[in-house]
Amino acid sequence: MDFDDLDDAVGGRAFHLVVYGATGYTGCLICEHLDALLSLPDAPPYRWAVAGRNKKKLDKLASKCKSSPEVIVACDRESLEAMAESCSVVVNAAGPYILSGTTVVKACVEKKTHYIDVTGELVWMRRMIDYHHKTAKELGIMIIHAAGVMCAPEDLGLYLLAKKLGPLAKFQLYQMEGGVAGTGGSFLSGYAGYEDMTSPELEILIDPFSLGGVRKVGRRKEDEDPEDAVMDQIFPDIWLAPGHSTACAHRVLRRSCELFDADVAAKMEAAPSYGEQILITSRYAFSRESAARQRAATNKEPRDIKGLMKHAETMKKALERGQAIPPGYGPNRKERGEEGFMNWFAVAQGESGEWAHVRITGPDALEATAMCIVAGAFVLLDEADQINQKDRGGVLTPAYAFHGSTFVDRVTSKPFAGIPGRDMRFSVHDGKPELDALQKAAKECDAKADAVFARSTSKEGIPGAVDVPDLLK
Repeated sequence: MDFDDLDDAVGGRAFHLVVYGATGYTGCLICEHLDALLSLPDAPPYRWAVAGRNKKKLDKLASKCKSSPEVIVACDRESLEAMAESCSVVVNAAGPYILSGTTVVKACVEKKTHYIDVTGELVWMRRMIDYHHKTAKELGIMIIHAAGVMCAPEDLGLYLLAKKLGPLAKFQLYQMEGGVAGTGGSFLSGYAGYEDMTSPELEILIDPFSLGGVRKVGRRKEDEDPEDAVMDQIFPDIWLAPGHSTACAHRVLRRSCELFDADVAAKMEAAPSYGEQILITSRYAFSRESAARQRAATNKEPRDIKGLMKHAETMKKALERGQAIPPGYGPNRKERGEEGFMNWFAVAQGESGEWAHVRITGPDALEATAMCIVAGAFVLLDEADQINQKDRGGVLTPAYAFHGSTFVDRVTSKPFAGIPGRDMRFSVHDGKPELDALQKAAKECDAKADAVFARSTSKEGIPGAVDVPDLLK
């Protein structure tokens, strides 16, 4: 091993991992969960740091962590390059990624540092693939996008079903989740994505295969993103509609298909085959038609430049009027615990005709996002050989990057921040889910959404819906 190899090996740098954007809302949840894991008696002796632009906030956050992270101020190209060079893995929680993420990814590729984030910004992901996939692959560097709840659980659900059934004919996600609010950073990322997008890049939002993965049967009408609510064809009385993560999930899962196709072609050991005709659909599930139609009406992507400008202007006015959650804010721990939940059913049929499904449950999606990205960072640190980093680098999806790893075991082994009851679960089952179970889950989800709406429109409102993270209080 030469000195460059020694420097690049895990533990050969000043830090094992650095959380960049640590003082944002999502960054704080990531640090809270990471700190809880690294404070356990049997925790690995990882050296880590929190990074961002505001030293005062970083110092405050670090002082509340039991595992004593260092502080890195990174605010320009030179300091971001130094940050990337100081660690083996960068966990990037700083959005909007389309404005602040490009320099971080570039620095990681140049400094041979693995990278993972929770973006759902399709245009930016396409840019990173075009800019860096080839070089990262040649260097054996893993750049992993969408490793939060936006795509990771669903991506892993499809992966588990392909492993179980072999080549698939169809995959469908029934997504049911709840919570009192999103975060200010997520809204700002959506606005920035529309504002920074060029006219030709609008096609990325329209083309269902804009991140790759066209099957041998070609493009089908069913591959296109849905615009309206429909009754499910598999399970009676279940209504389906697109949601905020639908377009991103479709494209990320199809990119996983393409990446694994390359592994199969290269005859890499144990690479799953997703199927030459697989139809991938992802929908939010409801027990009532009215709820599904309401969701569909509020989740329409722009289809032309006029629509793009209208979307951007509407979001801009919401920011100016103070109608959006401020960046750095989101629901507090109490409200996340009382109202937040995930209850997903990933269902697939193999080319053989056999069915199977994965039940995915978890806490508030914001907490589950922190759990997923931390588990992913640990895989990058601990399982380089198992995931074959040197031969499988590039700009990747979670399922492809974590193939052959213990990712699912890691994300399900400990609850968020060690808080009892805030666990994630993946369970694989033969056959379709029972109709009664799916209908019950949809009814419970709708009832919880109604209760949250009633609270939010009451005179008292929901005081804990917009708060600063615990690590910055």
